Amino acid sequence: KDFWLNTRLIHQSGPADEKMFLARYNNNPRVEVTAYLNKIWEAYQWSDLIVARAGASTLAELSCVGKPCILIPLQLADAHQVSNAVELEKKGRPLSYYRKILVPKV
Repeated sequence: KDFWLNTRLIHQSGPADEKMFLARYNNNPRVEVTAYLNKIWEAYQWSDLIVARAGASTLAELSCVGKPCILIPLQLADAHQVSNAVELEKKGRPLSYYRKILVPKV
């Protein structure tokens, strides 16, 4: 079965990477790449699964949404995003996260 048949993806890339991700998705009509989502709550509303970083603001939003998530904490020296994700998971929120650093194939 074709993966894209029933899939829609919105990728918030940041302005520096927007063109690169557009190229990587090969201008797939089911993928929207945007530098920034001005109405993120709309994307949360229609999402079945949310993949995000684990910053404090993002986790506050996701706590209100109650949707399943895959959190990929930004690996910073102080590891606060990893700590954020662990604390939210302890509270029984409907999410999971990767503890390992994901390295994309370039």
